[in-house]
Amino acid sequence: MTGLLCTEPRAVLILGTGYLGKALAESLRKAGHTALTADIDAQKAIYEADVTERASMHSLAARIPSPHIIVMCASTRGGSEEAYRSLYIRGTQNTLEAFPGTPVIFCSSTSVYGITDGRWITEEHNVYPASGKSGLLIQAEQAVLAAGGTVVRLGALYGPDRCVLVSQYCKKGAALPGNMDRWINYIHRDDAVAALHLLCTLREPPTGIYNLTDRTPMQLGEIYSYLSGLLGMPAPQPEPLQAEARRGFSSQRISCSRLLALGWEPLYPSFADGVHNVLEALEAATFSTPDAIGAFPQVAGIVFTIDTTVPFEQGEQYPDSTYFAPKNPGARVTIETVGGQAFDKDALYTIATNDFTAAGGDTYYAFKYANATAGYKTGVALEDALVNYVQQVLGGVVGQQYAQPQGRITIK
Repeated sequence: MTGLLCTEPRAVLILGTGYLGKALAESLRKAGHTALTADIDAQKAIYEADVTERASMHSLAARIPSPHIIVMCASTRGGSEEAYRSLYIRGTQNTLEAFPGTPVIFCSSTSVYGITDGRWITEEHNVYPASGKSGLLIQAEQAVLAAGGTVVRLGALYGPDRCVLVSQYCKKGAALPGNMDRWINYIHRDDAVAALHLLCTLREPPTGIYNLTDRTPMQLGEIYSYLSGLLGMPAPQPEPLQAEARRGFSSQRISCSRLLALGWEPLYPSFADGVHNVLEALEAATFSTPDAIGAFPQVAGIVFTIDTTVPFEQGEQYPDSTYFAPKNPGARVTIETVGGQAFDKDALYTIATNDFTAAGGDTYYAFKYANATAGYKTGVALEDALVNYVQQVLGGVVGQQYAQPQGRITIK
């Protein structure tokens, strides 16, 4: 795939620095590219600009270095049809006019397909807009495609601090409206960022339509069954659709094969994989508990319980290891809190550990993949960090408080 990528740093203009745009900017900057951000809220971006205003966009074009590519990822946050018309129709027209000849990536939605029978959908399928909003999105897409740009149709976006389905279920025990057998297509925020990052840095500007969803659509009832088992809560009752409802009708399985062909690979292949690595690592490291093992996880910032009455079931053997993956991650281990807050299966957590376990040592093979795809090296050796902490924070003395039980791990 490296042969497809640009060899020089790119300047990317990101219009809209909300949940997706902000994370994309951070990803590009980390890789050495220039992320020029613009938003109607001056506190969120480098430049203040309103894509719905022609004069504002021409002023922006005159103030910034010429970008190699533009990503339009502003959102109406569920606004009215007029908000859609203003942001997507006028916003697209203003952007194309203010930056003639600059490749544009337009973030759209898989909702434009409007399929209700659960069939698999590729970029070649016709669209059947089920609402005026979807129709407006299609008009904006057509303008971008006519200008030689790219349309990215995203599934339902979730990730850290954002998932309507999980929030309603955990707080109210309620389900999303619609039949439990309808198919849902999700995409984790970090996987969406990785895909957009890739498209922004291709040697040749991308063109056409790309579906951006995870690899494995799930039925609504299947999602709630998974969450019920994970969280120990009863599955919610189906929520019927109201006559005036605008969502909940579609049932479609979106293929992301075109993006996969470029070399993109989602870190979370399905909605159920958001916390799989953490659960797998804890389960594998405690397989012999209550018998002692050197790989037992000594932790801070996390509280979890090991139920030794549940037998450890071996899955596949880890490569080049004598240890086995758990057949059912989470069967013996339950995570209560992380960082003092209730554990959220849809959140993305950062794990600080040593080089040995980060590389998959002992039973921690699950960390090896996460480290290879999203790892960050501090440049400070673990032993140096420990010495610095004892000397600079503790004044050279490890106090008695560290000898007291911390209540982080419960073994049944």
